[in-house]
Amino acid sequence: MQILYLAVGIAMAAIVFSARVQVAERFAIAFLILTVAVFPRSIVSIGTLDPLHVGLAQSTITVMSYHVGIALALAFYLLRRPRVIKAPASLTVFMIILVIFVVFVWGGTSQQWSGVWHLGMALACWPLGVGIASFVASSAQNQLFLARFVVVILLGELIVSVLQILGFSLPIQLTAGSGELLVGTERVIGTLGNPANLSKVSFLLMLALMPLASSDSRRLRRTVLVGIMIATLIATLTISRANVIATVLALAIWLVLSPGRMSFGQRFSIIIGAGIVVVATGDSTLARLLSDPEGSIRPQLIEGAMEQLNRTFLEGVGINSYVSVVGQFHATTATGFPVHNAFLLLLTELGPILTAIFLFPLVWLFGRALVRFFDKTKRDPATITLIAALPGLVAIMYTGYGILGSFLLPLLMLVCGLLGDLVKRHDAGDWTGLESPGAAQEKLHLRGRRSTTGRATAHPKESRS
Repeated sequence: MQILYLAVGIAMAAIVFSARVQVAERFAIAFLILTVAVFPRSIVSIGTLDPLHVGLAQSTITVMSYHVGIALALAFYLLRRPRVIKAPASLTVFMIILVIFVVFVWGGTSQQWSGVWHLGMALACWPLGVGIASFVASSAQNQLFLARFVVVILLGELIVSVLQILGFSLPIQLTAGSGELLVGTERVIGTLGNPANLSKVSFLLMLALMPLASSDSRRLRRTVLVGIMIATLIATLTISRANVIATVLALAIWLVLSPGRMSFGQRFSIIIGAGIVVVATGDSTLARLLSDPEGSIRPQLIEGAMEQLNRTFLEGVGINSYVSVVGQFHATTATGFPVHNAFLLLLTELGPILTAIFLFPLVWLFGRALVRFFDKTKRDPATITLIAALPGLVAIMYTGYGILGSFLLPLLMLVCGLLGDLVKRHDAGDWTGLESPGAAQEKLHLRGRRSTTGRATAHPKESRS
Protein backbone atom coordinates (compact mmCIF):
# COMPACT_ATOMS: atom_id res chain seq x y z
CA MET A 1 0.00 0.00 0.00
CA GLN A 2 2.89 2.36 0.74
CA ILE A 3 4.17 1.97 -2.79
CA LEU A 4 0.66 2.67 -4.08
CA TYR A 5 0.44 5.91 -2.09
CA LEU A 6 3.82 7.05 -3.38
CA ALA A 7 2.85 6.19 -6.95
CA VAL A 8 -0.38 8.15 -6.65
CA GLY A 9 1.54 11.09 -5.19
CA ILE A 10 4.02 11.07 -8.05
CA ALA A 11 1.21 10.85 -10.60
CA MET A 12 -0.63 13.75 -8.96
CA ALA A 13 2.57 15.82 -8.93
CA ALA A 14 3.04 15.17 -12.65
CA ILE A 15 -0.52 16.34 -13.33
CA VAL A 16 -0.26 19.40 -11.10
CA PHE A 17 2.94 20.71 -12.60
CA SER A 18 2.09 19.99 -16.22
CA ALA A 19 -1.54 21.09 -16.52
CA ARG A 20 -3.06 24.56 -16.79
CA VAL A 21 -2.96 26.49 -13.52
CA GLN A 22 -6.68 26.27 -12.79
CA VAL A 23 -6.86 22.56 -13.56
CA ALA A 24 -3.67 21.93 -11.62
CA GLU A 25 -5.03 23.79 -8.60
CA ARG A 26 -8.15 21.64 -8.60
CA PHE A 27 -6.04 18.48 -8.65
CA ALA A 28 -3.82 19.76 -5.83
CA ILE A 29 -6.80 20.70 -3.64
CA ALA A 30 -8.63 17.44 -4.36
CA PHE A 31 -5.57 15.33 -3.55
CA LEU A 32 -4.95 17.31 -0.35
CA ILE A 33 -8.51 16.87 0.93
CA LEU A 34 -8.62 13.21 -0.10
CA THR A 35 -5.45 12.33 1.80
CA VAL A 36 -6.35 14.39 4.90
CA ALA A 37 -10.03 13.51 5.24
CA VAL A 38 -10.47 10.08 3.65
CA PHE A 39 -7.25 8.06 3.41
CA PRO A 40 -4.76 9.21 6.06
CA ARG A 41 -2.38 6.27 5.94
CA SER A 42 1.19 5.64 7.06
CA ILE A 43 3.81 5.46 4.31
CA VAL A 44 7.24 5.23 5.92
CA SER A 45 8.83 5.82 9.34
CA ILE A 46 12.31 7.10 10.11
CA GLY A 47 13.51 4.68 12.75
CA THR A 48 11.67 2.01 14.71
CA LEU A 49 8.11 2.67 15.84
CA ASP A 50 7.18 2.00 19.46
CA PRO A 51 3.86 0.11 19.33
CA LEU A 52 3.08 1.15 22.91
CA HIS A 53 3.47 4.88 22.30
CA VAL A 54 0.31 6.98 22.59
CA GLY A 55 0.37 10.68 21.75
CA LEU A 56 -0.33 13.38 19.23
CA ALA A 57 1.98 11.69 16.72
CA GLN A 58 3.92 8.47 16.21
CA SER A 59 6.93 7.64 18.39
CA THR A 60 9.27 8.58 15.54
CA ILE A 61 8.96 10.80 12.49
CA THR A 62 6.51 9.13 10.11
CA VAL A 63 5.55 10.24 6.63
CA MET A 64 1.79 9.94 6.18
CA SER A 65 -0.24 10.05 2.98
CA TYR A 66 -1.60 13.49 3.92
CA HIS A 67 1.94 14.78 4.36
CA VAL A 68 2.41 14.04 0.67
CA GLY A 69 -0.82 15.90 -0.09
CA ILE A 70 0.26 18.87 2.02
CA ALA A 71 3.72 18.97 0.41
CA LEU A 72 2.25 18.77 -3.09
CA ALA A 73 -0.24 21.58 -2.41
CA LEU A 74 2.46 23.75 -0.82
CA ALA A 75 4.74 23.18 -3.80
CA PHE A 76 1.95 24.16 -6.18
CA TYR A 77 1.14 27.42 -4.40
CA LEU A 78 4.75 28.39 -3.74
CA LEU A 79 5.79 27.79 -7.35
CA ARG A 80 2.70 28.74 -9.33
CA ARG A 81 0.67 31.10 -7.10
CA PRO A 82 3.14 32.37 -4.48
CA ARG A 83 1.24 35.57 -3.67
CA VAL A 84 -1.91 33.72 -2.66
CA ILE A 85 -0.95 31.86 0.50
CA LYS A 86 -0.39 33.64 3.80
CA ALA A 87 -0.15 32.47 7.39
CA PRO A 88 -0.31 34.17 10.81
CA ALA A 89 3.16 35.24 11.88
CA SER A 90 2.55 33.68 15.29
CA LEU A 91 2.66 30.21 13.72
CA THR A 92 6.25 30.79 12.54
CA VAL A 93 7.17 32.15 15.97
CA PHE A 94 5.60 29.10 17.58
CA MET A 95 7.62 26.66 15.48
CA ILE A 96 10.89 28.47 16.18
CA ILE A 97 10.32 28.48 19.95
CA LEU A 98 9.11 24.86 19.82
CA VAL A 99 12.38 23.74 18.23
CA ILE A 100 14.34 25.71 20.86
CA PHE A 101 12.42 23.96 23.64
CA VAL A 102 13.03 20.54 22.07
CA VAL A 103 16.77 21.13 21.79
CA PHE A 104 17.49 22.96 25.05
CA VAL A 105 14.68 22.12 27.47
CA TRP A 106 13.04 18.74 26.78
CA GLY A 107 16.01 16.68 25.63
CA GLY A 108 15.24 16.15 21.94
CA THR A 109 13.85 12.61 21.98
CA SER A 110 12.53 10.91 18.85
CA GLN A 111 8.99 11.32 20.21
CA GLN A 112 9.47 15.07 20.49
CA TRP A 113 10.90 15.47 17.00
CA SER A 114 7.96 13.45 15.71
CA GLY A 115 5.71 15.93 17.50
CA VAL A 116 7.54 18.83 15.85
CA TRP A 117 7.08 17.19 12.45
CA HIS A 118 3.38 16.66 13.14
CA LEU A 119 2.71 20.23 14.28
CA GLY A 120 4.81 21.75 11.49
CA MET A 121 2.93 19.89 8.77
CA ALA A 122 -0.42 20.63 10.43
CA LEU A 123 0.24 24.37 10.74
CA ALA A 124 1.29 24.45 7.08
CA CYS A 125 -2.36 23.73 6.30
CA TRP A 126 -3.43 27.18 7.49
CA PRO A 127 -1.86 28.97 4.48
CA LEU A 128 -3.19 26.17 2.27
CA GLY A 129 -6.65 27.01 3.59
CA VAL A 130 -5.98 30.60 2.52
CA GLY A 131 -5.07 29.29 -0.92
CA ILE A 132 -8.31 27.33 -1.12
CA ALA A 133 -10.20 30.50 -0.11
CA SER A 134 -8.61 32.32 -3.04
CA PHE A 135 -9.62 29.43 -5.31
CA VAL A 136 -13.20 29.42 -4.02
CA ALA A 137 -13.64 33.20 -4.12
CA SER A 138 -12.47 33.48 -7.72
CA SER A 139 -15.43 31.86 -9.49
CA ALA A 140 -18.77 30.15 -9.04
CA GLN A 141 -17.41 27.14 -10.93
CA ASN A 142 -14.67 26.68 -8.35
CA GLN A 143 -17.21 26.94 -5.53
CA LEU A 144 -19.33 24.25 -7.16
CA PHE A 145 -16.25 22.06 -7.70
CA LEU A 146 -15.25 22.23 -4.03
CA ALA A 147 -18.81 21.66 -2.80
CA ARG A 148 -19.35 18.68 -5.07
CA PHE A 149 -16.02 17.14 -4.13
CA VAL A 150 -16.73 17.46 -0.40
CA VAL A 151 -20.22 16.03 -0.88
CA VAL A 152 -18.79 13.06 -2.79
CA ILE A 153 -16.38 12.44 0.11
CA LEU A 154 -19.20 12.62 2.67
CA LEU A 155 -21.41 10.39 0.54
CA GLY A 156 -18.60 7.86 0.24
CA GLU A 157 -18.15 7.80 4.02
CA LEU A 158 -21.90 7.38 4.46
CA ILE A 159 -21.99 4.43 2.04
CA VAL A 160 -19.08 2.73 3.82
CA SER A 161 -20.80 3.37 7.17
CA VAL A 162 -24.10 1.90 5.98
CA LEU A 163 -22.29 -1.19 4.69
CA GLN A 164 -20.72 -1.58 8.12
CA ILE A 165 -24.15 -1.31 9.77
CA LEU A 166 -25.49 -3.98 7.40
CA GLY A 167 -22.72 -6.33 8.51
CA PHE A 168 -20.40 -6.25 5.52
CA SER A 169 -16.75 -6.92 6.35
CA LEU A 170 -14.84 -4.39 4.28
CA PRO A 171 -11.10 -4.51 3.44
CA ILE A 172 -8.87 -3.20 6.20
CA GLN A 173 -7.04 -1.06 3.61
CA LEU A 174 -10.31 0.77 3.00
CA THR A 175 -11.39 1.32 6.60
CA ALA A 176 -8.06 1.54 8.49
CA GLY A 177 -9.63 -0.72 11.10
CA SER A 178 -11.45 -4.00 11.50
CA GLY A 179 -13.51 -3.32 8.37
CA GLU A 180 -16.68 -3.56 10.45
CA LEU A 181 -18.36 -1.59 13.24
CA LEU A 182 -16.22 -0.60 16.21
CA VAL A 183 -15.70 -3.82 18.15
CA GLY A 184 -18.44 -4.43 20.71
CA THR A 185 -20.51 -1.40 19.66
CA GLU A 186 -22.96 -0.17 17.02
CA ARG A 187 -20.68 2.72 16.05
CA VAL A 188 -19.53 3.17 12.45
CA ILE A 189 -15.92 3.97 11.59
CA GLY A 190 -16.06 4.83 7.86
CA THR A 191 -12.64 4.82 6.21
CA LEU A 192 -10.94 6.36 9.25
CA GLY A 193 -10.80 3.45 11.69
CA ASN A 194 -12.44 5.27 14.59
CA PRO A 195 -15.96 6.69 15.07
CA ALA A 196 -14.72 9.79 16.89
CA ASN A 197 -12.36 10.60 14.01
CA LEU A 198 -15.12 10.10 11.46
CA SER A 199 -17.54 12.42 13.24
CA LYS A 200 -14.87 15.12 13.65
CA VAL A 201 -14.09 14.96 9.93
CA SER A 202 -17.78 15.25 9.02
CA PHE A 203 -18.09 18.21 11.41
CA LEU A 204 -15.12 20.05 9.89
CA LEU A 205 -16.17 19.35 6.30
CA MET A 206 -19.65 20.65 7.14
CA LEU A 207 -18.07 23.91 8.33
CA ALA A 208 -16.17 24.20 5.04
CA LEU A 209 -19.46 23.91 3.13
CA MET A 210 -21.57 26.33 5.15
CA PRO A 211 -20.33 29.68 3.71
CA LEU A 212 -21.16 28.49 0.19
CA ALA A 213 -24.86 28.23 1.06
CA SER A 214 -25.14 32.00 0.45
CA SER A 215 -24.24 31.60 -3.21
CA ASP A 216 -26.22 33.13 -6.07
CA SER A 217 -26.40 29.65 -7.61
CA ARG A 218 -29.33 27.44 -6.67
CA ARG A 219 -27.41 24.38 -7.82
CA LEU A 220 -24.55 25.20 -5.46
CA ARG A 221 -26.87 25.95 -2.56
CA ARG A 222 -28.66 22.64 -3.00
CA THR A 223 -25.36 20.79 -3.20
CA VAL A 224 -24.20 22.42 0.02
CA LEU A 225 -27.45 21.61 1.83
CA VAL A 226 -27.22 17.97 0.77
CA GLY A 227 -23.66 17.84 2.08
CA ILE A 228 -24.67 19.37 5.41
CA MET A 229 -27.46 16.82 5.86
CA ILE A 230 -25.11 13.93 5.03
CA ALA A 231 -22.50 15.25 7.49
CA THR A 232 -25.15 15.42 10.22
CA LEU A 233 -26.25 11.86 9.48
CA ILE A 234 -22.67 10.56 9.60
CA ALA A 235 -22.02 12.26 12.94
CA THR A 236 -25.09 10.71 14.54
CA LEU A 237 -24.24 7.23 13.24
CA THR A 238 -20.89 7.39 15.06
CA ILE A 239 -22.67 7.94 18.42
CA SER A 240 -19.76 10.16 19.47
CA ARG A 241 -21.33 12.26 22.19
CA ALA A 242 -19.37 15.51 22.02
CA ASN A 243 -19.10 15.40 18.24
CA VAL A 244 -22.82 14.82 17.74
CA ILE A 245 -23.59 17.71 20.09
CA ALA A 246 -21.05 19.90 18.24
CA THR A 247 -22.62 19.09 14.87
CA VAL A 248 -26.20 19.70 16.01
CA LEU A 249 -25.23 22.94 17.79
CA ALA A 250 -23.37 24.26 14.75
CA LEU A 251 -26.25 23.40 12.45
CA ALA A 252 -28.86 24.99 14.72
CA ILE A 253 -26.90 28.23 15.24
CA TRP A 254 -26.09 28.47 11.55
CA LEU A 255 -29.72 28.02 10.52
CA VAL A 256 -30.82 30.76 12.91
CA LEU A 257 -28.11 33.27 11.99
CA SER A 258 -27.49 32.52 8.33
CA PRO A 259 -28.55 35.40 6.06
CA GLY A 260 -29.20 35.42 2.37
CA ARG A 261 -30.78 33.11 -0.10
CA MET A 262 -31.96 30.04 1.78
CA SER A 263 -35.73 29.85 1.63
CA PHE A 264 -37.92 28.92 4.57
CA GLY A 265 -38.61 25.59 2.85
CA GLN A 266 -34.90 24.78 2.61
CA ARG A 267 -34.30 25.67 6.26
CA PHE A 268 -37.35 23.67 7.30
CA SER A 269 -36.25 20.62 5.30
CA ILE A 270 -32.83 20.68 7.00
CA ILE A 271 -34.43 20.94 10.43
CA ILE A 272 -36.84 18.07 9.69
CA GLY A 273 -34.09 15.93 8.19
CA ALA A 274 -31.73 16.55 11.09
CA GLY A 275 -34.55 15.93 13.55
CA ILE A 276 -35.37 12.57 12.00
CA VAL A 277 -31.73 11.54 12.07
CA VAL A 278 -31.26 12.58 15.72
CA VAL A 279 -34.47 10.84 16.81
CA ALA A 280 -33.56 7.67 14.90
CA THR A 281 -30.15 7.43 16.58
CA GLY A 282 -31.09 9.12 19.83
CA ASP A 283 -31.65 5.89 21.78
CA SER A 284 -28.12 4.66 21.11
CA THR A 285 -26.56 8.03 21.92
CA LEU A 286 -28.62 8.43 25.10
CA ALA A 287 -27.84 4.88 26.20
CA ARG A 288 -24.12 5.50 25.77
CA LEU A 289 -24.38 8.78 27.69
CA LEU A 290 -26.35 7.24 30.57
CA SER A 291 -24.09 4.20 30.79
CA ASP A 292 -21.06 6.43 31.27
CA PRO A 293 -22.18 9.94 32.33
CA GLU A 294 -18.75 10.98 33.65
CA GLY A 295 -16.80 9.84 30.59
CA SER A 296 -15.16 6.66 31.93
CA ILE A 297 -11.69 7.43 33.32
CA ARG A 298 -11.66 11.09 32.27
CA PRO A 299 -11.82 12.45 35.86
CA GLN A 300 -8.79 10.38 36.87
CA LEU A 301 -6.87 11.50 33.79
CA ILE A 302 -7.62 15.16 34.55
CA GLU A 303 -6.38 14.57 38.10
CA GLY A 304 -3.10 13.24 36.71
CA ALA A 305 -2.70 16.27 34.44
CA MET A 306 -3.29 18.70 37.32
CA GLU A 307 -0.69 16.90 39.40
CA GLN A 308 1.83 17.13 36.56
CA LEU A 309 1.16 20.85 36.10
CA ASN A 310 2.25 21.35 39.69
CA ARG A 311 5.58 19.72 38.83
CA THR A 312 6.41 21.18 35.38
CA PHE A 313 4.00 24.07 34.78
CA LEU A 314 6.39 26.54 33.10
CA GLU A 315 8.39 24.24 30.83
CA GLY A 316 5.92 21.40 30.19
CA VAL A 317 6.83 17.75 29.75
CA GLY A 318 7.59 18.01 26.01
CA ILE A 319 5.59 17.74 22.84
CA ASN A 320 4.21 14.23 22.14
CA SER A 321 5.58 13.02 25.49
CA TYR A 322 2.58 13.16 27.81
CA VAL A 323 1.98 9.48 28.50
CA SER A 324 5.67 8.55 28.71
CA VAL A 325 6.34 11.28 31.31
CA VAL A 326 3.09 11.61 33.27
CA GLY A 327 2.67 7.82 33.28
CA GLN A 328 5.73 7.59 35.54
CA PHE A 329 3.75 9.33 38.31
CA HIS A 330 0.12 8.47 37.55
CA ALA A 331 -1.15 4.89 37.29
CA THR A 332 -4.20 5.55 35.08
CA THR A 333 -2.14 7.53 32.58
CA ALA A 334 0.45 4.73 32.54
CA THR A 335 -2.16 2.42 31.02
CA GLY A 336 -1.80 4.44 27.79
CA PHE A 337 -4.35 7.24 28.01
CA PRO A 338 -3.50 10.96 27.67
CA VAL A 339 -5.74 13.46 29.42
CA HIS A 340 -8.98 13.77 27.45
CA ASN A 341 -8.92 17.54 27.28
CA ALA A 342 -7.07 19.29 24.46
CA PHE A 343 -6.48 22.47 26.45
CA LEU A 344 -4.98 20.60 29.42
CA LEU A 345 -2.90 18.37 27.13
CA LEU A 346 -1.40 21.38 25.35
CA LEU A 347 -0.68 23.15 28.62
CA THR A 348 0.90 20.08 30.19
CA GLU A 349 3.06 19.23 27.19
CA LEU A 350 4.03 22.71 25.98
CA GLY A 351 3.78 24.96 29.03
CA PRO A 352 1.88 28.27 29.11
CA ILE A 353 4.10 30.25 26.71
CA LEU A 354 3.96 27.87 23.77
CA THR A 355 0.31 27.04 24.44
CA ALA A 356 -0.64 30.71 24.30
CA ILE A 357 1.25 31.25 21.04
CA PHE A 358 -0.26 28.11 19.50
CA LEU A 359 -3.81 29.08 20.41
CA PHE A 360 -3.46 32.77 19.53
CA PRO A 361 -4.51 32.49 15.84
CA LEU A 362 -7.58 30.47 16.83
CA VAL A 363 -8.56 32.87 19.61
CA TRP A 364 -8.07 35.83 17.24
CA LEU A 365 -10.07 34.16 14.45
CA PHE A 366 -13.09 33.28 16.58
CA GLY A 367 -12.85 36.39 18.76
CA ARG A 368 -12.93 38.62 15.68
CA ALA A 369 -15.97 36.71 14.43
CA LEU A 370 -17.82 37.43 17.68
CA VAL A 371 -16.96 41.13 17.45
CA ARG A 372 -18.06 41.29 13.82
CA PHE A 373 -21.38 39.68 14.63
CA PHE A 374 -22.54 42.76 16.52
CA ASP A 375 -22.10 44.82 13.34
CA LYS A 376 -24.98 43.84 11.04
CA THR A 377 -23.04 44.93 7.95
CA LYS A 378 -20.29 42.41 8.73
CA ARG A 379 -22.34 39.27 9.29
CA ASP A 380 -20.88 37.57 6.26
CA PRO A 381 -21.30 33.80 5.66
CA ALA A 382 -17.84 32.85 6.92
CA THR A 383 -18.24 34.90 10.12
CA ILE A 384 -21.57 33.23 10.85
CA THR A 385 -19.99 29.82 10.22
CA LEU A 386 -17.24 30.59 12.72
CA ILE A 387 -19.78 31.65 15.35
CA ALA A 388 -21.82 28.51 14.70
CA ALA A 389 -18.70 26.34 15.03
CA LEU A 390 -17.35 27.86 18.24
CA PRO A 391 -19.50 26.14 20.92
CA GLY A 392 -19.09 22.74 19.29
CA LEU A 393 -15.35 23.12 18.77
CA VAL A 394 -14.88 24.11 22.41
CA ALA A 395 -16.92 21.06 23.46
CA ILE A 396 -14.79 18.78 21.28
CA MET A 397 -11.55 20.17 22.69
CA TYR A 398 -12.81 20.17 26.27
CA THR A 399 -13.87 16.51 26.19
CA GLY A 400 -11.06 14.98 24.15
CA TYR A 401 -7.61 15.42 22.65
CA GLY A 402 -8.11 13.79 19.25
CA ILE A 403 -8.57 17.08 17.38
CA LEU A 404 -4.87 17.80 18.05
CA GLY A 405 -3.59 14.54 16.64
CA SER A 406 -2.89 12.78 13.37
CA PHE A 407 -4.87 14.10 10.37
CA LEU A 408 -7.48 16.02 12.38
CA LEU A 409 -5.24 18.97 13.31
CA PRO A 410 -4.23 19.53 9.65
CA LEU A 411 -7.91 19.47 8.66
CA LEU A 412 -8.80 21.91 11.44
CA MET A 413 -6.04 24.30 10.34
CA LEU A 414 -7.16 23.97 6.72
CA VAL A 415 -10.75 24.92 7.58
CA CYS A 416 -9.65 27.79 9.85
CA GLY A 417 -7.41 29.21 7.13
CA LEU A 418 -10.26 28.90 4.63
CA LEU A 419 -12.87 30.62 6.81
CA GLY A 420 -10.50 33.33 8.05
CA ASP A 421 -9.49 34.35 4.55
CA LEU A 422 -13.08 34.28 3.28
CA VAL A 423 -13.92 36.85 5.97
CA LYS A 424 -11.16 39.13 4.68
CA ARG A 425 -12.20 38.64 1.07
CA HIS A 426 -15.79 39.47 1.90
CA ASP A 427 -14.71 42.79 3.41
CA ALA A 428 -12.61 43.52 0.33
CA GLY A 429 -15.49 42.63 -2.01
CA ASP A 430 -13.34 39.87 -3.48
CA TRP A 431 -15.83 37.00 -3.31
CA THR A 432 -17.59 36.07 -6.53
CA GLY A 433 -21.25 35.08 -6.45
CA LEU A 434 -21.99 35.49 -2.75
CA GLU A 435 -24.55 37.82 -1.30
CA SER A 436 -23.42 40.42 1.24
CA PRO A 437 -25.33 40.97 4.51
CA GLY A 438 -26.44 44.40 3.33
CA ALA A 439 -27.75 42.97 0.07
CA ALA A 440 -29.59 40.24 1.96
CA GLN A 441 -31.32 42.79 4.19
CA GLU A 442 -32.24 44.94 1.20
CA LYS A 443 -33.63 41.90 -0.56
CA LEU A 444 -35.86 41.05 2.42
CA HIS A 445 -36.98 44.67 2.60
CA LEU A 446 -37.95 44.66 -1.08
CA ARG A 447 -39.85 41.40 -0.67
CA GLY A 448 -41.73 42.91 2.24
CA ARG A 449 -42.71 45.92 0.15
CA ARG A 450 -43.97 43.64 -2.63
CA SER A 451 -46.15 41.69 -0.23
CA THR A 452 -47.70 44.81 1.32
CA THR A 453 -48.10 47.05 -1.71
CA GLY A 454 -48.52 44.50 -4.47
CA ARG A 455 -46.10 46.39 -6.65
CA ALA A 456 -43.51 44.57 -8.68
CA THR A 457 -40.40 46.01 -7.06
CA ALA A 458 -37.36 45.23 -9.13
CA HIS A 459 -34.61 43.15 -7.62
CA PRO A 460 -31.85 40.92 -9.01
CA LYS A 461 -33.01 37.48 -10.07
CA GLU A 462 -31.26 34.44 -8.72
CA SER A 463 -29.02 32.50 -11.00
CA ARG A 464 -30.09 28.93 -11.69
CA SER A 465 -26.65 27.95 -12.82
